[in-house]
Order: sequence, then structure tokens, then C-alpha cells
Amino acid sequence: MDIEKIQKNVLEFEKKWADVKNIKFDEHLTLIHLMGELGELAQQVFYRKAKPEKFNEERIKEEICDVILTSLCMADRLKMNLSAELNKKLEELKKRDLYK
Repeated sequence: MDIEKIQKNVLEFEKKWADVKNIKFDEHLTLIHLMGELGELAQQVFYRKAKPEKFNEERIKEEICDVILTSLCMADRLKMNLSAELNKKLEELKKRDLYK
């Protein structure tokens, strides 16, 4: 599935969820949600070394996906053409000294 289809799917899900919860997502609320998802990912990364008994391999995968999907929502809030911006960023990275 390409990024536009994934973004469309997550935005449709988010809209249904927001309607049920009577929430209006804007860039501020989406940022707060993204920060929460990053915190959950950070917790799993911490657990991996510091508290292995609490680490959950499936949970860390879910949290990475949550961060990506919430980032797709943020890109929509900011009216970004995500494919174009990602391609632009990749081209910029290729021009750095690492690739020479």
C-alpha cells in the first residue's frame, strides 16, 4: 500500500473515531496525540534494556506504527504533500557527504 492510501485510511478512521468521541482534531491536538505516542514508544525502548520483564516486542511495533500513523494525520493538518516532501528530503539526504 502506498503512503497516500495509508494516509487516507488513517484519516477515515480518525474521523469516525473523532465523531464518536465528539472531538475536533486540529494541529495542536494532533501534536499532543503524537507526543503521547512518542512517549509510549520511548517507554518500550526504555523497558527493552532497563526493565526487560516489562518489554513487549509486539507493543514496540504497535507504538512505532502509532507514531507513523499520527504523523500522517499531522501532515494532513498542515496541508503537506507528504510524498513530495518525503522524496525531496530523501534527495537532500543523498546529497550529504555520507553518500559521496
